[in-house]
Amino acid sequence: MPLFRGLALASLLLAALFATTSAAVVPEPVRSTKDTWVRHFPERHRGESVALGPDGGAWIGVSTQAGGAELGRARAGRLSLQKLGESENGATTIGLQFDPQGNLWFLKNEEAGAAIMRRAPDGTLTEFKPPRIRREANDLVLAPDGSLWFTRSNFKAGGTVGRLIPTTGAITEYPAGTFGPGSMAIGPDGAIWFSDPRSGRIGRSTTDGVVQQFPLPTGIEPRQIVAGPDGAIWFSENGKPGPHRSLHDRIGRITTDGVVTQFPIPFGGGTLALAPDPRGFVWFTTSYGQLSSISPAGVIGGSGCPAGCAASIVAIAVGPSKAVWFAKATQDCGGCGGGAEIVAQNEGTAVGKVRGGEIG
Repeated sequence: MPLFRGLALASLLLAALFATTSAAVVPEPVRSTKDTWVRHFPERHRGESVALGPDGGAWIGVSTQAGGAELGRARAGRLSLQKLGESENGATTIGLQFDPQGNLWFLKNEEAGAAIMRRAPDGTLTEFKPPRIRREANDLVLAPDGSLWFTRSNFKAGGTVGRLIPTTGAITEYPAGTFGPGSMAIGPDGAIWFSDPRSGRIGRSTTDGVVQQFPLPTGIEPRQIVAGPDGAIWFSENGKPGPHRSLHDRIGRITTDGVVTQFPIPFGGGTLALAPDPRGFVWFTTSYGQLSSISPAGVIGGSGCPAGCAASIVAIAVGPSKAVWFAKATQDCGGCGGGAEIVAQNEGTAVGKVRGGEIG
């Protein structure tokens, strides 16, 4: 047997043994690129959110610089775009969620305001409008009781946590105690947890709208937040430069009673997108396009860069087959080439799948 194959087989056997003897530690993911496929959006289309549909395909929330709001769909290696009627240029679709009936819920932001959208399995679109105060909607989650919760931010008017009852269309918003609530997750305690990058805090709201804030160490800007497999809340961080101009590259964890732990990441860039894996760990990405995993004990798995290491993976989701779906911004290109080849900025996005969660 060739030495490389022998070492690889031995590594897999040791990893399997290690996984059965210590549930708190996750072995490094298998390194492989043969099962990764990538497709590219047109320029000026950027993937912002990923959700997996009942048919196994991935739906992608898209922001555009021209052409209005759109949804992307990737299935069987093909990528398609669906325009959501006539809407303004510069629209964004984010916060994608599927309910048990197969409806796709998402947020649509336009200059005129935010809307909560429902796309039925037959393609019918329904719009629910919060009060027309200039607040941008940031994220959306589906609660166990069938209600939908969302965050909106406004620097002058203040941020809110809102709830939509789909059966009646009733919308209620509660002050969030902050200007910029962002990503959301339903915690194991039934509360709504959210990140607040502007103030460097993690927020918790009861279903009655009572908000509690948990401050983080100075200089930490929490990004995406998810409910982890260990009964805690996990969040990514964008650390501000310290005394030596280096970023604090970490993943954060907060228990339901507010105890914060931070795990350092051994490779560069702030951490960005998160997704829990049913095998008991959390996938995460970095601003430099890396994909890796972290166990509840803080053990970091192997890392790889699907579609290259030049730009951020902005959204990920884990499917039933353990595949990791991702939306990845393409590298900005200022003054590339010469003459007619000069591009001010490329706002395209790659979307793809790492089969079985393998990276390399």
